[in-house]
Amino acid sequence: MENPCDTPSSASLIDSELRRPVGVSILAVLTAILGFVLVAAFVVLLWNWQENNEIAIRRRQSPSIFWFFICSSIALAFVASVGMWRGRKWGWWIACSGLVLYVIQNISNAIMVNMSGGALSIATFLSLDSLKFLLRGIIFVGILTYWLRTRVRRYFHVENIGRVKALILSAVCGIGITIIITGVLQTIFLFRTR
Repeated sequence: MENPCDTPSSASLIDSELRRPVGVSILAVLTAILGFVLVAAFVVLLWNWQENNEIAIRRRQSPSIFWFFICSSIALAFVASVGMWRGRKWGWWIACSGLVLYVIQNISNAIMVNMSGGALSIATFLSLDSLKFLLRGIIFVGILTYWLRTRVRRYFHVENIGRVKALILSAVCGIGITIIITGVLQTIFLFRTR
């Protein structure tokens, strides 16, 4: 029997450090819920699939890009959720790439809204669209900051990778894969419509 006055053993310290942080549990559950919401949205969109395809074609975009990204978003939400819950490295990387893409998307949308009116103005900056994207961007920056904390990275066994390096790799992979897939599907669409 161990004396309660003794210092904790190294085994119990390691065990306490490898427990899933509460924030990771919350994000894993929220990501799974996101997956179910995306499935519901997919079913609704599939109900009007012809209309959705026609909208894409009118914009000279491949409908397969839309369907591919919504299906891959569903799959990635569930895969990331399981990976986060189980503390897998790939779960951390998928979530980190997604968070980086959400930050970039929302901040760039806020910039686009503010620049769409020509000259920058306070009225445009305080518009509902601008504030919505800006607030989302700030929330995702906060989540990403938590995700890069040492304790979280230690749980996923990626503590040896620096924060900046992780951000750059996540951005390059997330944006690069998105551009490549979009380019291939759009090229196939353009060749078929000629």
